Amino acid sequence: MNSNQAAPGIQPYAYMKLLWNGRLAIVGGAVLCALISIVASLIVPRTYEARLTVLVSPPTFKEGIAEPPQAVGYSPRSLATLMPPPFAVETYQALAMSPNMLNVVIDSLQMDPESLADLIDRCNVSLVELGSRTPQFGTSYSDALIFTARANDPDDAAKIVQEWTTQFIAHVDTLTGILTDRTVKLIETMYTASKEQLATAEKRYEDFQKQWNLGLIETEKTALEKLVGELEVDLQQTEISIVKTGKLLEKAREQLASQERIESLFQAPPTVAYWITKQAAEAGQKAKPITPEDGLRTEMYNPQYQEIKSAEILAEQNLEQSLAKKEDLNTRIETIRQHIQRLQKDLAEQKLVDTSLQREVKTHEDTYQLAAKSRDKAQFANASRESDLFVVGTAVAPGQPTDIPRSIQVVSVFMLGAILGAAYVLARH
Repeated sequence: MNSNQAAPGIQPYAYMKLLWNGRLAIVGGAVLCALISIVASLIVPRTYEARLTVLVSPPTFKEGIAEPPQAVGYSPRSLATLMPPPFAVETYQALAMSPNMLNVVIDSLQMDPESLADLIDRCNVSLVELGSRTPQFGTSYSDALIFTARANDPDDAAKIVQEWTTQFIAHVDTLTGILTDRTVKLIETMYTASKEQLATAEKRYEDFQKQWNLGLIETEKTALEKLVGELEVDLQQTEISIVKTGKLLEKAREQLASQERIESLFQAPPTVAYWITKQAAEAGQKAKPITPEDGLRTEMYNPQYQEIKSAEILAEQNLEQSLAKKEDLNTRIETIRQHIQRLQKDLAEQKLVDTSLQREVKTHEDTYQLAAKSRDKAQFANASRESDLFVVGTAVAPGQPTDIPRSIQVVSVFMLGAILGAAYVLARH
């Protein structure tokens, strides 16, 4: 109770006095911690870190240019320039850190096989995007893999990261080569298949054109339509002629009805009868022998009546001919129209087939051209294939460790010891 009441009355100089009285403990603690730090830093090995940057080609242009490869003179050195990359960038990162990849590094450097777990802890691959800007190309971005290896010896760190990147690129090139060969074979198969399909489509279309000459059918249809037009004109003229002939016949009949038919009977002399009989016999006609005692009956007509009767007969003949012609024209027109309808139906159906075959040929032709271009690109890329990964520089042994400098460590631990000694003095009093 008394200590609680006295505590608020302690002034800062009292603390200073306590610290001064305990200065030996404070200095001793600081010196002791510094000595421990110096010993520890001498015992614990230093850690050195080496790194290498691996660029993934080709770069992507996000500003200033739409299609960089050929437009900016980017050399098509690899399959990645002409075709999609075989792996995603994230796949490279995972592949580099895979145990199989690190075991290859261990075997190559003849390291302890049991050091895989330690190597996994001391190695790291980070994915970054590097950008650069030029007046000609604009801003370009390249994906990069940063390989980092730590070791107690700077030369060992450099050797590990150098061998690691070398084995990694070789492994990726092997996998890329396998995938590229498969891709080339697949494209070659597609090219052959598309070529055969195009030849089949062209042959089918050629056979169709031989079987169905649509141009000739169209010409025949046009000629028949023209003929129908001419026949219809002729039919119209015939109908007009029928109307006119009917009117003439009706008029002739009316005039014939108004004329008087005149008959006269007379007794012919025997000499005339004999002459008529002889004339009939010479004409080959059978006639009843006429004797002078028999009379010869004959009829004499009104000349105007006979003229009108002849006109009537001629009009009837013309009318019959016109009606027969009209019927014949109607029959011909109907037959030709039916033939035109069949031609139109055939044309409509075969035009659909023709369009379908043309579209099929065009589709196979486009597919063939695309396959041919892909084949040429794949063959060129396969022939001039290089690695899609490029190491920037070589691994250099680091000159400084990645640990905190020993002087800073000693000073820091010395100050920490002093703080602990002061705390001890204050706590004790």
